[in-house]
Amino acid sequence: MINPKHETYKTADFLDDISFINAIKHHKERDLSYWKEWKSSGPSNLQDYEAAELQLRLILSSRRLKPGSVFMESLWEDINGSIETEHRHKLRKIQMAILSAAAVLALMLLSASLWFFNSSITLRTPYGKTQQVFLPDGSQVLLNANTELRYPRAYNWKNTREVFLKGEAYFKVSHGSPFSAHTKNLTVQVLGTEFNIKERRGTTLVALIRGRVAIKGSAINPLKPSILNPAELFRFDENTNTAVKTTTNPQVYTAWMDHKVIAENTTVGSIIKDFEDLYGSRIILEDTTLYNRVIDGVVPMGDKDNTLFVIANILNVQIRKQGDTIWFKPRKTP
Repeated sequence: MINPKHETYKTADFLDDISFINAIKHHKERDLSYWKEWKSSGPSNLQDYEAAELQLRLILSSRRLKPGSVFMESLWEDINGSIETEHRHKLRKIQMAILSAAAVLALMLLSASLWFFNSSITLRTPYGKTQQVFLPDGSQVLLNANTELRYPRAYNWKNTREVFLKGEAYFKVSHGSPFSAHTKNLTVQVLGTEFNIKERRGTTLVALIRGRVAIKGSAINPLKPSILNPAELFRFDENTNTAVKTTTNPQVYTAWMDHKVIAENTTVGSIIKDFEDLYGSRIILEDTTLYNRVIDGVVPMGDKDNTLFVIANILNVQIRKQGDTIWFKPRKTP
């Protein structure tokens, strides 16, 4: 069955499609059959497909077709024998110019293709927005707001299943070769599982939902490897260089996907930090003792103004805004 999305593909989209890579690079029978059927359907973007195939085959080819020297000498003898002497040098110059231009063009195409295949894809979510991402192997990643994800293109994905994260994301990893998720301070290694990573303000949290993962430090922060089981949380604090593993309620760390915070003995200061990270605003409490106030319950985070209203009512404060700065002032008693 033809996938409608392939009819909208441009050249770069084909080169980032794992099925296309499998057909051209790995000669997978299933993928070869699919693309043969797709081409026979007469798609309007067939030219983009052919351009992508040419670039990929250029990269894969270890040999360059080049006429033998004996053939070239014989050819030129035949040509020169039928051309007047005064035109020979001129024709030779033209021929050399054409060959040089073709060589330069081929080199440029090869260089551009090498750059493309060896480059990575970087996605960034703005404040207040989440984004669903499908990696080349079908693994799913949900990015929270104010988050960056970088990963290799499909061409190299089979050999290197790894991503680089700044911010927060929920991973649902397809089974296959080892998968690594890197943050500034930690690396999470899995085969197929579901987990959440949050890296904000020098603290990295890894909450495991299903499966099993191994956690180790980065080059700048070597740590003793740790195995995480479902309903366990790994916390690393960059400021104190400490790592702690505890049991937890996984829903607390995945609630953001439903645009909310589940507060379980959570300080107001922690909720305010989450709000600031999501929306890019700064909240100032005139009564600084409120930062340490502990609350329990559910705080909606899907709408900026609604979240401010809920927090203000919990704290019994008034809201004053100035640009991206928000002040919470104690309400005056009558």
